[in-house]
Amino acid sequence: MANSVRTLSVPETLPPAWRLPALARTVLRFGRRKPLGAIGGVIVLALLVMAIFADRIAPYAYDQSIPAARTKPPSAQFWMGTDNLSRDVWSRVVYGARISVTVGFATVALATLMATAVGVSSAYLGGVYDIVVQRVVDAWMSFPALVVILSLMAALGPGLANLIFALSILGAATASRVIRGSTLSVMANPYVEAARALGAGHVRIVTVYVLPNVMATIIILSTIGLGTVILAESALSFLGFGIPPPVPFLGRDALGLGALVHVPRAVDGPVPERRHLARRVRLQHAGRRAPRRARPAPARIRPVVLADEDGRACTEGRASALTQRPPRGPAR
Repeated sequence: MANSVRTLSVPETLPPAWRLPALARTVLRFGRRKPLGAIGGVIVLALLVMAIFADRIAPYAYDQSIPAARTKPPSAQFWMGTDNLSRDVWSRVVYGARISVTVGFATVALATLMATAVGVSSAYLGGVYDIVVQRVVDAWMSFPALVVILSLMAALGPGLANLIFALSILGAATASRVIRGSTLSVMANPYVEAARALGAGHVRIVTVYVLPNVMATIIILSTIGLGTVILAESALSFLGFGIPPPVPFLGRDALGLGALVHVPRAVDGPVPERRHLARRVRLQHAGRRAPRRARPAPARIRPVVLADEDGRACTEGRASALTQRPPRGPAR
């Protein structure tokens, strides 16, 4: 048999099928497992985008007065209408998101730092220091939060730095108690005693063995406190204890949007008109129809006995041509 060489055709390899990137698959999997967490992440991401790109997203400057655009309703040009100073409300909300995100993240960072320092040191040192610090924290937490924050803002004055400092002090007290409890549970583990037996110093024990195991609690407290801080900042701005105008705040611009758009003339009328309008709005919001104000009844005109120049009695109302005289009595 003759030797022959045969060439076998190799089939071409098929191109790999297109797949989503790993990060996109992870995000979609997280969205299916925890939809509420995904919605919260989208909201936080939207606030971050608005804060970073506020100059490009907002069509107008936050303090720009638009000619002939006072108290305009929402439209294609003004998405959220305009306020009583002819400023675009959507632009002010976008710029207000920048201030709110700045206050939120800075306050959470400062409050977490103070709470971690107080909680970890109190749990690690113990003794008299722990007792004194915890009694101070208990006394601080016994006051109502609104009274404390209003007192601090009244003492410090309005401003971005003062607002961040006041909110940080208020949030650090509660977080320090939680971090202290978590630190006590971590220090009861055998590896902390083993590190001490091997001669590890206090700084090494805290930084290597305690803080990494408390970090999960710190992260959870930070994420929970971010939304609380943003709401507190909006409430303080609405009450007038935030940054003074014309710097926008979500509490001053977004929360007051309905009153400016739906009842634009409520701030211009006299006091009785404003009270009546506010009462009608409350009744309509409650589902009842506001009663109309009763008009005053016309005054009843009593006939006056008049007399002409000859002494004849007349009851007509033309007093301009007649002179009023008392009726004559019988002659005695």
